Amino acid sequence: MNIIYEPRGKAREYAELAVNLYKGCSHACVYCYAPAATFCDRGKFSSPDYIQPRPRILEALEREAGKMQ
Repeated sequence: MNIIYEPRGKAREYAELAVNLYKGCSHACVYCYAPAATFCDRGKFSSPDYIQPRPRILEALEREAGKMQ
């Protein structure tokens, strides 16, 4: 999964590009599709032990931004 991506649907109204810096989410919304989309158990996805910055995020962000220049 890319760090920098083009949002789809209504999210595109707010920005042409988006950045996904973290894995997991503390909100644990009942309707959230992200755990299923990432093949992660819903309980684990919202666990404080799981939520953290994506590994090597700064290097990946720099590399992807460089490709977009």
